[in-house]
Amino acid sequence: MDHEYIGQLLGFTLAHSASVVDTLAADQAMVPYAITFQGEEQSLVNFEADTQQQAVAQAQEQLAQFNQTADAWTYSQEGVINNEQQQVSVLYFKVWLKGMHVALEAYQAYSKAPFKLLGNVQVQNFNETGMQQSATDVFVAGINQGVDIHPTAAAHWDNWCSEE
Repeated sequence: MDHEYIGQLLGFTLAHSASVVDTLAADQAMVPYAITFQGEEQSLVNFEADTQQQAVAQAQEQLAQFNQTADAWTYSQEGVINNEQQQVSVLYFKVWLKGMHVALEAYQAYSKAPFKLLGNVQVQNFNETGMQQSATDVFVAGINQGVDIHPTAAAHWDNWCSEE
């Protein structure tokens, strides 16, 4: 399993999501999206709907189909988590590559105004994916590479990152 590539996909998706959310007004939400990879081709799929819940439901149905048709895919949506009795805005991700047991799930906390990323990306199910703990450093290096190759986010990354 290519831990570095999985990290790159997560890093690029994190960077792309951050670059989108940074441009939104406080009352706007990012449209959930997926990026599929088949051979050398990449496709961006936006899941637009009347409500965020409908968009997420559409996405979940489609992601199951991507497992049959794509070599890899990534997914992102906005959400909230409860952290120490307060709600925290997060960017939520899934990353899947052929050979994984299940899609990697992760989130990145952020504040919207001004836009800042809070802490590091949090992976929720590393072991369940079939990835090896011994390759964690390679995976993390891949995340950084994925951020670095995003054409917009790389220039803003240091400003977006926040000290906890």
